[in-house]
Amino acid sequence: MKEAIHEGLVNVSSLARKIQPEVEQQLRKPVRSGAIIMAINRIHVDKNFKYQNRLKAYIAKLGDLIVKTNLTIYTYANTKTLSSSQLNLFNHIENDMDAFCTFSQGVSERTLLVNEKIEGIVEDYFKEEVLISRMPDLSSITIKLAQESTEISGIYYYILKQLAWENVPLVEVLSTTNEFTLIMENQYVEQGISLLMNMKRG
Repeated sequence: MKEAIHEGLVNVSSLARKIQPEVEQQLRKPVRSGAIIMAINRIHVDKNFKYQNRLKAYIAKLGDLIVKTNLTIYTYANTKTLSSSQLNLFNHIENDMDAFCTFSQGVSERTLLVNEKIEGIVEDYFKEEVLISRMPDLSSITIKLAQESTEISGIYYYILKQLAWENVPLVEVLSTTNEFTLIMENQYVEQGISLLMNMKRG
């Protein structure tokens, strides 16, 4: 709510009237709506928004966006043979500059994000593994983070919040120390890029 007020997305007068009965009940005395409006408006100047300004300044300094299209996500159950299958795949594609493959490992499953070129190779090496799901027609947007990203909290939240507000659904999120990758269906990638560029511009 605080963020929505700060962004001018909330009619403060209407909000004041709506919460007036609850405020009066808690204070056990009549309260004018004007006093509630003033209290709401004071939210703008608290220390949280100084932090927000610092965060926005950092977002403006984000590096280039790297976009990849026509990707597929495979999710496999973790088994005793899965690491071996993965190693065989990596050995097969290590000298192929056009191949793209990254993975994320969870407690009970592992996700591989690959480009269209090596889908057949993946399915061959992993044919004995337990396939949980396969999602084709995906794109990724990788954001280069500055080194101080580990010193500023809320970076991921700020980016994901903007995408959620604009109804851009994400299939997967991957991150390393200085990179943050968003995976989405191909149809949303242009909207995702536009939103990220607008964030950088402030």
